[in-house]
Amino acid sequence: MKLSSDTKHSRYIVLLLYVLLFVLVLYLNIRTPMICDDFAYTLDFSTGWDLPRVEGLYPPSGADRIVHVSQIFNSMYYHRLVQGGRVVTHFFTQLFLLMPEIVFDITNSLMFVAQTLLINLSISRMCKRNTMVSSSVFSLVFAITWIFEPAFGEVNLWLDGAINYLWVAVAVLFCFYHSLKLIDNNKYFDNTILNILFVLFCFFAGTLHEVSGLVIFGFSACFIYYKKFIKKAKLSCFAYLSMVAAALGTAFIAIAPSEMNRYISHGSNTFTFDQISMKLMILIYSSLRVLPLFVVFLLLIIVLRRNKPNSEVNKYSLILLFTSFCSFLPFVMGAYIPARCFWLMTIILTMGIVMILVELLGDKLNSVRIEVCSTVIILVISSVFVFKAISDINYTYSFIKTNEQYIMECKENNIMDIELPDIDRTDLSMYSPISDMKYIDLDTPLLWPNTFMANYYGVDSISYNGEIIYR
Repeated sequence: MKLSSDTKHSRYIVLLLYVLLFVLVLYLNIRTPMICDDFAYTLDFSTGWDLPRVEGLYPPSGADRIVHVSQIFNSMYYHRLVQGGRVVTHFFTQLFLLMPEIVFDITNSLMFVAQTLLINLSISRMCKRNTMVSSSVFSLVFAITWIFEPAFGEVNLWLDGAINYLWVAVAVLFCFYHSLKLIDNNKYFDNTILNILFVLFCFFAGTLHEVSGLVIFGFSACFIYYKKFIKKAKLSCFAYLSMVAAALGTAFIAIAPSEMNRYISHGSNTFTFDQISMKLMILIYSSLRVLPLFVVFLLLIIVLRRNKPNSEVNKYSLILLFTSFCSFLPFVMGAYIPARCFWLMTIILTMGIVMILVELLGDKLNSVRIEVCSTVIILVISSVFVFKAISDINYTYSFIKTNEQYIMECKENNIMDIELPDIDRTDLSMYSPISDMKYIDLDTPLLWPNTFMANYYGVDSISYNGEIIYR
């Protein structure tokens, strides 16, 4: 089949946009140094228990540095006992902290590109249109993610954060894309081995994060309900097995001894009026950035149902709406609800919004004039936020590297108790990973992250000197 000249040109343009996206994210990754939990995960959680330590600080402050891959397995065994059940993602965190930084930078940049690609692939399949050659669809997915994703730097650039959030989103989107095959084919793959591997991957994806298995379970249940009870179709057993596998992955995290102990110790206070009120206020504050997306998505669902009531995209929009609720539900039970908890909801809403717009616009997207104009407008608007991201990342990088150089100078002069300034966050946007995270504890050098920074740099202590560095 020959491609038209316009289609060929569109493919080249979209390919160029993906390459530029990779280069941009790679640059930001290279300019994002180690921070916060990264220092803790350079240490072996199974060591240091026989030394004096601060209660509740994991790993122990005197833990050994991980120098070999074989140490990570025992480290994660203890992590599951004392810190949390999310050991698969943190295994990769400790693994990449063993490697040169550029290895993670390249891998993570590819993951960000893969996230955008999987969103576009899913939209193309749901709308039954080749949106992969549409520069305007690419630009819109990029713009919404870039502008509206809360805690962008924590989710996409910070090493420990990216592995726990961005990479999880890629795994969930991979499962979602292949689950769409149930609508058309009543099965995932024709090959039994591939179906088994997909079921195993759903379990793996479920073990990555507390919400990943729930989200996969949610949209799988929706697809199965639609095919089984509305279309009266006979589904492959692998459709049910993948859903169960994702749930088992979530259970793997939930039944970790550390998670059970945390629930027992805090469970009695979870449903008090004060706790519910506090969590509700935090939830509202943290969701402010996502709220516009949610409102737009709801309005587009109404418009679509009025204008194209028979479109199959209507059912997909409801599935995505339900899945978006599943993506943050577990956090309501948590004691801590940071803005990054809404990362998966942002991705799902982005996919839903662009999907409905593609369906509503229909053949208008084939117009070269509309395609070029919309792409240019979207990218020009996005560039404001891109330049802000570059500016904030460079400022943060300079601040952290200046402190790192000072630590090295102190060590050379045999000064082992070091005092560091903190950074002013007034003008720092969400693109900087430390805009909403603790760089150092201002009160004591014995707590996180000071003690782990001191361990990493090989000094006795790191404390706050009372100074704030302004831009």
